[in-house]
Order: sequence, then C-alpha cells, then structure tokens
Amino acid sequence: MKRLFQILITTFLVLGALGSLPGPSQAKSARQFDPGLQCSMGAFYFLNGQIATAWPMLESSLAELQTETGTPPIMVGMCGLYTGMMRQTGNDWTGAIGAYQIALTAFRQINDQQLEWATLYAIGSVYMAQGRFPEARTYFEEALPLSREPGNWSPASIQALAQASTLNNLGVVTVGQAQLGAIQAGMRIDEETSTQEADTLLQSSANSNQAYDQARAYFQEALTLLPHSCSLIESTPVAATDEVPPATPGTQPDSTEAEAMQQLEQLLKGLSDATQPEQDQPDLADLLKNLAELGAQTQPEGGAPEAAPDMSQLIALLTGLTQTNSPTQSENDMIQMLLQQGGGAGNSQAGGLGGPGTTSMASLDEMVGGTSRAIAGIVLHNLGETYRLQERYDEAMPYFDQALCLAQNNQQQNGPIGPTAQLIGLTNEAMTRNSLALIAYAKNELDSALSQFNQTLEIAQKLHHRAYMALAFSNIGFVEQQLGRPAEALSHFEAAIELFETIRVVADSGVANIVTGGGVGGGNNTYALSGALVQFADVYEMVASLYHQQGRDEEAFYTSERGRARLFLDLQLTSQLALTDPEAAALLARERMAYAVRQGAEDALFRAKVPDSLEASLIPQLESQLQDAQAAYDQALAEIKAKDSKLAALVAGQSAVLNLPDIQSQLDEQTTLVSYYFLGSEQTLAFIINRDSFATVELPQARLSAVQDTLESLYQWSNIDGTEPPAELSELYGQIIAPLRDKLRTRQVGLIPHKALHYVPFAALNKDKQYFGAEHLLFTLPSVSTLPFIRANRPATPASNQTALVFGNPATSASLQTLSSAAAEAQQVADLLGASVYTAADASENRFWAEANQAKVIHLAAHGAYNPTAPLESALYLAPEGQNDGLLQVRELYNLRLQANELVTLSACETNVGELSTGDEIVGLTRPFFFAGSPTVISSLWTVDDVATAEFMAVFYRRWQEGASKAEALQAAQEAMRKKHGPYYWAAFVLNGDPG
Repeated sequence: MKRLFQILITTFLVLGALGSLPGPSQAKSARQFDPGLQCSMGAFYFLNGQIATAWPMLESSLAELQTETGTPPIMVGMCGLYTGMMRQTGNDWTGAIGAYQIALTAFRQINDQQLEWATLYAIGSVYMAQGRFPEARTYFEEALPLSREPGNWSPASIQALAQASTLNNLGVVTVGQAQLGAIQAGMRIDEETSTQEADTLLQSSANSNQAYDQARAYFQEALTLLPHSCSLIESTPVAATDEVPPATPGTQPDSTEAEAMQQLEQLLKGLSDATQPEQDQPDLADLLKNLAELGAQTQPEGGAPEAAPDMSQLIALLTGLTQTNSPTQSENDMIQMLLQQGGGAGNSQAGGLGGPGTTSMASLDEMVGGTSRAIAGIVLHNLGETYRLQERYDEAMPYFDQALCLAQNNQQQNGPIGPTAQLIGLTNEAMTRNSLALIAYAKNELDSALSQFNQTLEIAQKLHHRAYMALAFSNIGFVEQQLGRPAEALSHFEAAIELFETIRVVADSGVANIVTGGGVGGGNNTYALSGALVQFADVYEMVASLYHQQGRDEEAFYTSERGRARLFLDLQLTSQLALTDPEAAALLARERMAYAVRQGAEDALFRAKVPDSLEASLIPQLESQLQDAQAAYDQALAEIKAKDSKLAALVAGQSAVLNLPDIQSQLDEQTTLVSYYFLGSEQTLAFIINRDSFATVELPQARLSAVQDTLESLYQWSNIDGTEPPAELSELYGQIIAPLRDKLRTRQVGLIPHKALHYVPFAALNKDKQYFGAEHLLFTLPSVSTLPFIRANRPATPASNQTALVFGNPATSASLQTLSSAAAEAQQVADLLGASVYTAADASENRFWAEANQAKVIHLAAHGAYNPTAPLESALYLAPEGQNDGLLQVRELYNLRLQANELVTLSACETNVGELSTGDEIVGLTRPFFFAGSPTVISSLWTVDDVATAEFMAVFYRRWQEGASKAEALQAAQEAMRKKHGPYYWAAFVLNGDPG
C-alpha cells in the first residue's frame, strides 16, 4: 500500500531527526518555540506530501537554527537538506541551492561523508533541472569520489547505489552538454556549407563522438554496481500492442487500514500544535517506553517480524508528539532505543540515501536492492540513447530490450520497494518505448513509430506525468503530420501546448528527472536522457503552420504570441530573479510553492481515478486536498496582484497574450506592426497589423538557414571603412522587407523579430542604398502583447527636473578592454542633459542603486555581456564597491522601480545580444528595464567603436532635447553618421519599446 508505506517510512525519518536534537542544557523550555522539533515536523509533512504545511515550518526553523548558538551541525544540516528538497519541489532553484549550501557546510563540519555526498548530489540535480550542465558536472564530479571512498555508510549497501546514481548523472550531463553545444553552434552540414565551415563542423562532430564515448564509460561503470540481468517474470514478453501493466497490482486497502489512515491524517493535521507554548506536556519518555514495549506486530511481505511498527504504534507516537515539543536527553536516548528496536540504523547522521535511519537493516537492504534494479533500467536506457543519438540503431536495440525487460519486471515488484519500483518501471517503459518509436521513425517505419508513441502516451497518462504526456502528444502530432493527417496533427499539437504551459521546468533540456522516492538527497534525482522529434518550443511553430495552411491566420498569429510568452518564462527557469524586496520575494516563492502543491494534488487525484487504482478509496480526501490547494493558490495570486500588478507579470501564465482586436485598439493611424515568425526551417511569415487591417505575407527567400548564413557573413564586417554598405544588407532587405514593402504605408513601423532576426540591423537594410531606417521610424518589441505594458510606462507628465544618471567607462574588477572614449561620450551626454557624470571608480554599482530610481534618463557607457546559458545572469560591468561586486545582473534589475524614467541607453558592448544563436527572444538587458518602468531602452547589436558611439550619442541627445521623438532623434543620428561612415558605425543601435 503505497501511501501507508510512505507514512511508515517517513515517520522513522522524523524520529531519526528528533534523535539529533540537543540535550536539556541546549534545548528550549517545553513552553518555548523549539526549531529542532518544528523542523522535524516540517520534514515529516514534506515527506508525506503536505507541502503547504511543511513550508512555513521548515523555513522558520532553518532561520532560527542558523542564529542559535550551540545548535548541533547535524540538526542545521538536516534542516537545510529538507528545506532544500522542499524548495526544489516548488521550483525555487536559487533558494534550494542556498539551503543545500547551508547543509553542505554543516555536514562538512562533522565530516559526514554520506550526507556530504547527498547534498552535493542534490545541488547538481538542481542545475540539471535548469539545463545548466557545466554547473551540474562540477557538483557531480565532487560527489563521485565521496561515493567511492570507504566510509561508514548506513546501510553499507547504499554506497554502491550512490556511486551508480552519480555515474549515471555524469553520463547524462556529458550528453546534455554535447547536445546543447551542437544546438548553440547551429550545427548543420549541407550543400551551402563552405569548406572551412565543414571542417569546423566535422571537428565539432568528432568532439560529440568523444562525449558519447565518455558518457558510455560512465554508464557502463554504473552498470557494474547494479543488478541488471533480466528475463521476464511473465512467461511471454509484453508485445508492442499489449496493454500496459498496472502500476500497483494488488487489492484495494481494507476498511481497517483506511480508518487508521484517516486517524493518522487527523493527527498529522494537529501535529503543528506541538509548537504552541500553552499546551500541557506529557512525559515523552513514558510514551516512548510504552511504544518500545509494544514491539512490532506487523510483518511486511518478505520482511522480518520486527521490520516496522504497526499502525497503533504510529498513532500512539503521533498522539504524543501533538502534546510535546522538546525532548530531554533521556527522551532522546529513548528515541534512539526506539530507532534501534524499530530497525533504524541507530545513527542519526546516516541512513536511507543520505538521510536518517528508517526501518530495519534487512528491510533497508531490501529497499536498496529493489531501487538498484529499478535504476539499472534507467542506466540501460541511457546507454541505448547514446547509440540512438549517433544513429547506431543496431547497437542501441539490445540495451533498449533489456531496459524494457527490467521496466516490466519492476512493475511486478512487491514489498517495501514495490510502489517505488513500479513507478520507476512504468516511467522507464514510457521512455524506452519513446526511444523505440524514434528509431522506427528514423527508419521511416511511421506506423510502427505511431504505435510506440501511442503506448508512451498511454503510460504517461496513467502516471499523469505532464512532461511525458506533452512529449508524446508532440511526437504523435509530428508523425501524423508526416502521414498527411493535418487535423489529427493539429489536435495532438494543441494538447501538447496545453500541457507544456503548465510545466515549470526547462522542458527542452533533453533530460528527464526520474523521481524514485526513498531517502534523502539520493535516488530521487536520477536522470535519464529523453528524445523528441520536435522541441517543445517548436510545437508553437507547428501549430501556427497548420493554422496558416487552413487559412486561419489570426489563430496562427495568436499562437506565435503564446510561444513568445512561454519563452520569457523559460528565461526565468535557468536562473531566478534576485528580488531585494522581502515581501515581493516571499509572495513569488509562495506562489511557486502553491502552484507545485496544486499540481501535485491534481496529479494524485488523477492517478487515484485510474481504473483498478489502489488509492481509489482516497478519492474523497484527495478531492478535498485539491480544493484546498486551489484556494491557497488563488489567494497567493491575489496577494501578488494586490501588491503590484507588474509583479504578477513574472508569474507563469499571468502575462496577457492579446488577441488581434485588442492589439489593433492600441495602434494609431501612423503605426504598423510587423511580427515575424519562422514556421520551422523552411517557411517564414510576416504578420502585418494596422489599426484597421491585418495581413499575412509569406517570405519565400527567408528560410531560417538562409537568414542565418547571411547574418553570419555580415557579422564578419570584412570592410567597415567607407560609406558603402555590405552586400548582405541588401540581401536581407530582399529576404524580409521587399515582399511586404507595399503594405508598409505608415511613418512608424514596429518590428517583432523571431530567432535569428533579433540580430538584423533593420535600419541599415537597403535597396540601392535606399535605407529602410531612412524611410520609416523604427522600433522593436519583445512581443506585440507587451505594447500596452510598455506604453503604460510613459510618465503621465514630463519630469519637473532633468535628472540623469550618466556612467562612463567604469573601473571594473574584470579584465576588460578600456573603453577609451566612453568617458568623453558620457561627459558630452551629461553636458547636454545638465547632469553630473560618473567615471572610473565613481561609476559604481552602489551609486547606480542609489540614484537610478529617480532618474529621468539613465545612460550607461560600459561593458556588457550576454550569457546564453543563463540569460538572467547577463550583466553590465560597473565599478565594485562595498558589498556590491559591480556585476549589474539582469536578475537583479527587476528590483528597480523607475518612477519618472523616459529613457535607458545601454551604450555598451554586446548589450542586446552576445553571439549568433538559434535561440529566440534574446533581448538581453532590455526587458527588466521595461518591467522596472522605463518605456524605452536603446541597446546595441554588436561591439561598437567607442569614438563613433560618442559622436552618435551627441547627435541623438541633442535632437531629443530639441523636441524630436526618440525614434526621430535616433533616425537623425543615423543620418548624420551615414554621411561619413558605413553601417558598422551607426546601425548597431536599436530602439526598443516606445518610440515617442
């Protein structure tokens, strides 16, 4: 009985933590708040899935334990470990790492090898979830020697499993890095590739092959530590068309167990009262003595009679815990005795996978053995994937066959490990069938591929695993499209998007987290490689393409806007905002946790309603939990909106995606919007939106690869001197402007780029030297739906003063090239604006935070860099001072509140983008300034000559001060520079946001 097993096992986890509480000389009075006990209770709630209750208990107790003197490191460490796990569950990546680092420090103080490994492993797993493979590798490589060195692990058998899990994740990281590198490089070899490019790509391919070999070495070593031979338990194999085995075979729980479960739940709900000072305190020692004398009266299947306490013992224990909150030293001794009598390891610093003792040693060994068999299936699957990714299908098949065999056998396991093994077995079968389908597709066996994908979907639905369901729907849609069934393809793609928009992980990272349950820190973050015919982010393009084929272009446009909104969310998943407002940070953290709780409740209820579910009797209780979770989430969201409507824009699903009529109502008669959208690699659309019209134009010459090739050639800037424009600018004009030229009849044109088009210097595109930027006032937007948000930033009345914050050539701590003319540029701008100028050490991050919020204009002539792996960690380099390191990161900029700002100018190196990429919506440092309140941000596309920049900016600010709009002033500066210089010197600057 899965739920009963969880309560049994986690009760002993809590007892193990209680056994580490300080003695009477350190413990608080029985009528005072005891953070140690509260943390233990928080861990209990968390491990039983009651996250909403656990969250405040763990957070407050960890904070208290850190400030108390004399707190044993083991207690701080365990509380940090559980708090990290809880935060990770709520997708609070930064917070999880912070808690794990606290735990790591504590465990190193007591030299606990097992818990140090568990914490390093957990930190690596957080980075894996974010798709940040280099950081993940660092922690897994540090964890691996700990899992290999002889030590006092409890139980001893867990060490081999820890080592195997670490090796497995290192293999996954190695493949993940290789795949990410290939994507970022835009690897392709075709007839258009030059010899030099081909040589480079072949070298990259060789590096990838080396990475796959290294990954296989990790996986093979892991297999030597795991039982992985397999023959099907059933007499005949499960055929491709057979029904998926049930997840938890057995019988329904009887009424006695159900009643006991209800009593346990009631006790759990009242357990938090233990921290209230007004309660009378019974003698915990007497309670534990009586409990020990009862003995264990149940006998789990295949276990010894003393393997676990029966339900009455648990009820008695929990009843007592609701009435006490601070055990004395003798009571601690009694807890240790109970642990030993109940089969715990007797060592509160080790047990499970890096956690406290749980059940009898024999039972733990049984659990470790079962978990090892289950994880062996994951490793076998990963080995097969390395061969599949190299198109070595014959070599992949034996591993997939063996992985499938283990997956099906794991679904038949019983005993304490049964529920966990069955869950892993189903999950591994889903992944393996997905891989078999991908091989069938590669061999053009489309019907076979479709059959395997459908079986993957069936299992994923049974598990209610959203990511796998979305993966299966998108793969099925892709095959249906290849089979010439567009209606079926569209239906499946739409289902994938609906699921995809509920997932708050980096879904396209190419890896999947397999939750195995069990002890702390280890085994519950075992990763597997996952493959797909289409990336989730590209499903939006597939849907838009199908809508366009059916003449439903308004729906195609709306889908493109949904895709842009999702991509902004993905930026937040690789790194989180660093909000300094404690109330705002707490509200966002609460929303993330409430969202996770609600999703967990939805998933649990769905699984309980599956036919033959062993948890069917819990449906009424689960429905009540879901209702409570929904109410809690609604309240969290309402509090965010009440504090700050802009804060709500940082919550997934709360950024409005506007439909066409709403957008048109925002436009005046002199503005046209052009929203570009690539439909895969072969087709590109431009949606043309005026106040009273809408049109869609196909761009036949603007295939993604063609645009990328042209841009890569342009960015070589082989001849930057003289006024003659490079030929690539005319080529780009023909690709993306000429086909829609007759529809651009207004003075202002707003551009919404997609993918590689973010790198296009639109103002410099020309036909016969007739520049697009000379004919129209140009501005860009992250998405059409951001237009009203940005316009709302316009100050209601012009600022009464002309305050400006002007920085030039800060003295950075990094070894960066000096911007020799940036100080002179800043002085010119400051003179025009009547402001002071800050250079060198005076251009500090401290000064920025002190003065930015009141400035009408912010002008930063400084180095900047874009981080493609974690965009929120992109930064401007200012002078360090005090506690501030001088790195003005994107994730920090969301703390700004620009109350009267009209313009932010980032006159720096690489402030808009960093390197040509196949990624999308790369708007660098511009978006957080919109969030902070600025209507307009000027940024640069490439490293700009600082002498020319100073000249350019002088013209721009002078014209703006004379009354021109910002777009007019930018156009005037470009025209002035065009008379003396080529586009390299004047076309880099882009006006983002409001052009007025």
